[in-house]
Amino acid sequence: MKLRASSLNIAAQCPLYCAEALEGNLPKDETKSEVSTIGTAVHAALEEKAKTNEMVSLDEIAVKYGIGIKQLSYLFFSGLNRLDSYLSQEFEIIASEQELENELITGHCDLVMSHPGGNSIVLDWKTGNVSDCYPQLMGYAMLAGEQHQLTGDIYIVGEFLREQESITSKTTVVEARKYIENVLNSADKNKACISSHCTYCPLKNKCSVYADSITAAGRDLIAISGCEITTPLPDLYEQSKLLRKALDDYDKALKAMIENAGGILERADGKVFSYKISETKKFNLSEKASEIINSYSHTATLTDLLVRNVEFSKSTLNKIPANQFNGGKGKAITAIMSELEEAGLVEKGKRNTLQLI
Repeated sequence: MKLRASSLNIAAQCPLYCAEALEGNLPKDETKSEVSTIGTAVHAALEEKAKTNEMVSLDEIAVKYGIGIKQLSYLFFSGLNRLDSYLSQEFEIIASEQELENELITGHCDLVMSHPGGNSIVLDWKTGNVSDCYPQLMGYAMLAGEQHQLTGDIYIVGEFLREQESITSKTTVVEARKYIENVLNSADKNKACISSHCTYCPLKNKCSVYADSITAAGRDLIAISGCEITTPLPDLYEQSKLLRKALDDYDKALKAMIENAGGILERADGKVFSYKISETKKFNLSEKASEIINSYSHTATLTDLLVRNVEFSKSTLNKIPANQFNGGKGKAITAIMSELEEAGLVEKGKRNTLQLI
């Protein structure tokens, strides 16, 4: 059985996965997640734009796929800006959303562009978080290069639309084919590699190497947290639930210790460890934070917000009616968060979390 190019990212890391995939033993997941639906919608919008160069009706696409127009618009225009940038450099689209296949692999290539100077771009739109997609892109380079007889340098590009970040490498058809052949030749049912890819691997619940790594890590967590665990365990899923509970218990104990110490602990090496609370956690604000926030309010609502020890963040402030702020609501919230940051109460760069001091 031929691998899909999208499977190469894991296959390049794990010989066991590669072998099972080549034999067609990967379990099929028929479920559609919200993330995958958003990705499909964005690809459809960008494909329509690339093929017709006409204005795309994002409202219609949002309704068709049942997703929010705001998120679709952000990702679409992020991709459109990148596409316009390539076209302004005299690249010409020669294929969009094309299904490709050779004797080694199959794949769905999002965009292939050529330049009068002889170089080409093989691009994949990504709507998830930035991650290593080099193996997948090398697969597309081989397929597109052979299909369209790309003879010059091929720039393989992963366009991560959410973060507006590009991952780019240069290759040739010959180099890409050699790389893919090496990946496929690495297939070995008796060899599994533990790495970050295990999180997404459909084989992890029957992989003995993964089981051993979980068990080893679990022993350390259990020793620290005091969580009881049965041996032997019925399956990896039950074991993972117990380990997550052990980790949660340990995490809660650590946070309680830091909170009791006023939010700051001195480490053995003399350095200070400060604990930053995310917006989903509950805590009391310091007097300094209360003073800053109350200076922008002319009602008791914000004072109550602090006293009642409820969630606090920028999004919390956004939920408060505008008439409870002095001046414009948007300006007041921006000013509050800026002052909190300057006072060292908000984590720099995020401005949506508060640090206990």
